[in-house]
Amino acid sequence: MRPEEVKRLYDNVVKICQVSFDEDECQSVKFMIDDLGDMLFMCPASDRDNRGFDVPGGLLAHMVSVASHARKLAPILAPDEDLASIVKVALFHDIGRVGDPSPNRRIPYYLPEEDAWRREKLGKNFKYNEALPKMTHSARSLYVLSNYGITLRMHEWIAVQTAYGYGLEENRFYIGDDRQLTLLLQTAIRRAMLT
Repeated sequence: MRPEEVKRLYDNVVKICQVSFDEDECQSVKFMIDDLGDMLFMCPASDRDNRGFDVPGGLLAHMVSVASHARKLAPILAPDEDLASIVKVALFHDIGRVGDPSPNRRIPYYLPEEDAWRREKLGKNFKYNEALPKMTHSARSLYVLSNYGITLRMHEWIAVQTAYGYGLEENRFYIGDDRQLTLLLQTAIRRAMLT
């Protein structure tokens, strides 16, 4: 992805936040995005080319795509939800893919795949960074948000936790707890992955 495309995506995220959040929350989110800097701007949203968004800047593109789908689907799937909740979980459900943004650590989640066979045969352009402490993907996203003081209400936290469905071991507890925001986020993610 070219630098001007990443800049356009960044500007889109800032605009989405400005129209969706109150001034204090918007400032907190902008601080997080700016502080993450290259960790966010260069981060792919996937390790494989068959899943899309597997390029530097892919995470920003995925964030914008999921937010767009969530906003379009909200009147049908989550008519009782407020815009701020919808946008917050849509934009930041995958923010953990940046890695560990702690000031004294700054460890990226993905590293370029160096094995040519894996790139060519498996389509793996990136690999998980073994230097990161083990943590589930959703837990890492919740950690990054809390690291920047981005607060989530309970139903927002559950939506981020269960963003990739109830088939994951850590999400089975939530089966049957079909909140509007959770179903909206899961559907918006699937739609974004198809486009």
